[in-house]
Amino acid sequence: RIDQLASRPMTLMQAIAKAGGTTDRANLKTVQILRREKGGAQHVIEVNLKKLRKGADRDPLLRDGDIVVVAETFF
Repeated sequence: RIDQLASRPMTLMQAIAKAGGTTDRANLKTVQILRREKGGAQHVIEVNLKKLRKGADRDPLLRDGDIVVVAETFF
């Protein structure tokens, strides 16, 4: 959980860097941010980290309680 990493807002890239970065097997095209809305419903935000690293996409600001999922790829 991001609230365990920092006491101030941070972006997805900052959180990944603070967590030690990604592995060689990380699926960079489909990173997920799991976010709970006020009504309790979970919202999934998909981010292409490859595009983000190239500056082609905006680095999303994480909210308290967000969970970042970087799955592995097998190819």
